[in-house]
Amino acid sequence: MNNTDRNVDEEIEMIETQGSGEPDNTRNVNSRNLFLQQRIFAHHARHLPSRRIVALANGRSEGLNEISSFIPQLTLRIRNLPLEDHATMIANHIEQNDDLMQNDPQSEHLRSEILRDMPQCLTVKRTVKAKLSFSASQKLKKKPVGYLKRLKYRISMSFTKFNVALREICSEMELWYHPIKSIEGQFGSGIATYFKFLRWLFLINIITCLLSVSFIIIPQSLIGTKLDNSFRYLDLLLGNGFLTNSLMYYGFYSNQSIKVMPANTYHIPSAYFLTLGFCYLFTFVLLCCKVAQSYRKCFIETSGGIYNQYAMKIFCGWDFGISSYKAAKLCSSSLHRELKELLSETESDIDLSCFTKFLTIAIQILMTIFVLAMIASTGGLLWILLNQHKADVNNVWSILMVPLIVTGIINIFPSLISWLAKMEKYSNDRITLYVTIIRMYTMTLVVIGTLLTYWITRGNFDCWQTQLAQEIYRLILLDFIISVIGVLLVQMIRSKCCTIAFGKNVCSPNFDIARNTMNLIYNQTLFWVAFYFSPMMSVIIVLKMMLTFYIKKFGLVTFCEPPTKPWRAAQTQTLFLALALLGMVGSLIALGFVTIYKTTGDCGPFNAHNFIWEVFAEEILLVKRNSVVWSICEQFVGVGSMSVVLVIMCISVYYVRAKAIATKEMVQILREMLIMQSRDKEFLLKGFTQFSKNGLRSSLRDQQRERSFREKNKENTSLRAGPSNAEY
Repeated sequence: MNNTDRNVDEEIEMIETQGSGEPDNTRNVNSRNLFLQQRIFAHHARHLPSRRIVALANGRSEGLNEISSFIPQLTLRIRNLPLEDHATMIANHIEQNDDLMQNDPQSEHLRSEILRDMPQCLTVKRTVKAKLSFSASQKLKKKPVGYLKRLKYRISMSFTKFNVALREICSEMELWYHPIKSIEGQFGSGIATYFKFLRWLFLINIITCLLSVSFIIIPQSLIGTKLDNSFRYLDLLLGNGFLTNSLMYYGFYSNQSIKVMPANTYHIPSAYFLTLGFCYLFTFVLLCCKVAQSYRKCFIETSGGIYNQYAMKIFCGWDFGISSYKAAKLCSSSLHRELKELLSETESDIDLSCFTKFLTIAIQILMTIFVLAMIASTGGLLWILLNQHKADVNNVWSILMVPLIVTGIINIFPSLISWLAKMEKYSNDRITLYVTIIRMYTMTLVVIGTLLTYWITRGNFDCWQTQLAQEIYRLILLDFIISVIGVLLVQMIRSKCCTIAFGKNVCSPNFDIARNTMNLIYNQTLFWVAFYFSPMMSVIIVLKMMLTFYIKKFGLVTFCEPPTKPWRAAQTQTLFLALALLGMVGSLIALGFVTIYKTTGDCGPFNAHNFIWEVFAEEILLVKRNSVVWSICEQFVGVGSMSVVLVIMCISVYYVRAKAIATKEMVQILREMLIMQSRDKEFLLKGFTQFSKNGLRSSLRDQQRERSFREKNKENTSLRAGPSNAEY
């Protein structure tokens, strides 16, 4: 038994001796006994299977015991000896054992056990560990590595370093970092989620804009085409006039080629199709990856609960790299808001009576039915309006009637839906937000679906693609004027009136996350549809989102007030991304129908073909007409083939969903197994401690019995010897 075990046993014996004394003495040493018992638990925890290695039983434990027997004497501090020399002396003694100096996990574990039991300061232990690790690595026999393997390792390390450096650069150059952090600290993570979602969409649109400008707009501008010089400011609002015959719309782009070199040409239709296809594919894949990553982070990894949140926020939440007062104040307010949000989630819900619960559920069901009926009637009335209204080209209000009505629906109905959701009295603000967002999204889908169905099915006139793009241009521009600039003006007027009437601004509104988020998704879905018919629309949507960020931030900081009840928005970002992905899927379905079944018309880069898919087959795949492959392509794009593809996609989605559910159940089973293992370890700790106490009690009793037996033997011996001496 080494000195550490002997010290622990002496402390156990002291606890037993003190525990068997008087009650008053026991109360006086309770605090010391608690500390000693903790040391006993830590001592016995070393004997658990999880703290030891199977290889220890194969002879290495003897070396460990030998080292442990003379390490305490070697680690005694010699007076006036520097720490470095002291650590070197300890390392030299440990290096004499060959089993400990192997470069493998078992030897490393043994060295860690020795350093853990060593009664030295942390500086000495770290120095000894570094010296031992260096010596073990030097003793490793180097094997020759081939040239290809070295090249593979170098390439892998280079890519890893490049990835780490790229991440560091992106984190340092993060767009709008300080404004969003300031909003999060002042208004909470819920409102900051909206601005993060806006920033993410803005970055995606920037990539799309750069690709479209580089490969479509600039090459088309190099071709000499006559432009309309009749400029009017009103055309910027209506989207027609001089913009009709410009780089703005589909009809302006030609099916010509540009000579880049004497032997190479740049084909505009192929570049148009490939660039748009890559942009849509890139956005779709990026959205899918982002949704999967956010879902795994917010739902799967946290499904078993997150523990020690307060300790992590308090002890690990501060950024010690902060050097300015402004950044420190910003980080402090952010941590304060996050702690308030965590505390708000721990508040217990009010117990309601059965009648109150039944009444609340009945109101929620009736409100849901009412909202669905309102959405369906809105879609029907919009379809009737589109069928009966014939726009007059010379009348501005006739042209703007449908866009104004649609923009009014998109901006007025969300306020009504939010008010109805507050009347339903959900138990959590997050649930209220989710219900409101889903209802608004359903209404947005109905409106956009009605418009697209009418424009695509009734667009049989010449160059219907340009007119469809003009309609979407008006919707996007009017939405910016009403929902962004108009809302800011209303907030300014309201604040000014309250200041004049009451002397201070007591009418500060709350920031409506659901309505503003739905406005973003609505604009982004319109852009995804219009981008196919107007490559220049990417530039407009980038400018609009940049202006929206600064205007919304100014209105929020100046005129809005923080929410009265803070709540965490950990899973809200996932919902926003999922809804954006659904909008992307709907846009791809509509564009797929246009690509396969709609005729190209007499304008645009694909006017030499009947259908757009023929460009991909003939110009890119180089498939000749009236060939076998061409016949297969015609059969593949038929209605029956598309139905089969749709069924296969549905089966794939069902399979992925079933696999995700099975994986989630397996994760839950593994989590329960870990919990049971932790309980087993706790049981073993209690068993070891109880066994050690019982062993100490029995040994003390045996010693007392042996001592009393010896005393009795001495007394008997003295009594027997006394009479004989007297007789003598």
